[in-house]
Amino acid sequence: MKKLYFRNEDSERCHEKEYFIDEMKDVGIKEMMVFVVQKDKSKDYFWCKAIDDVCANDDTHCGKECEDYKPCNGKSGKCRLKGYCYIPTNKVVLTIK
Repeated sequence: MKKLYFRNEDSERCHEKEYFIDEMKDVGIKEMMVFVVQKDKSKDYFWCKAIDDVCANDDTHCGKECEDYKPCNGKSGKCRLKGYCYIPTNKVVLTIK
């Protein structure tokens, strides 16, 4: 798995290095401070790919009541649209030459 980064500590969406390199080229800068991310191991929240947002694991909407629910095994259980949340770790500076 490639490393993922947040633009700032309050970000919810993380991206690969290439995303930020392209952004730096677009705005004409040579370096950018970003945060390396790691998977959030807590079981309190998850990333719902259907609504593209953070949800609480006790959310009653998630599951068979959700119109986007797609179980991994095709019958029941964990939804294939359920992803990980990420948390920022250390700051790094990305540079382009």
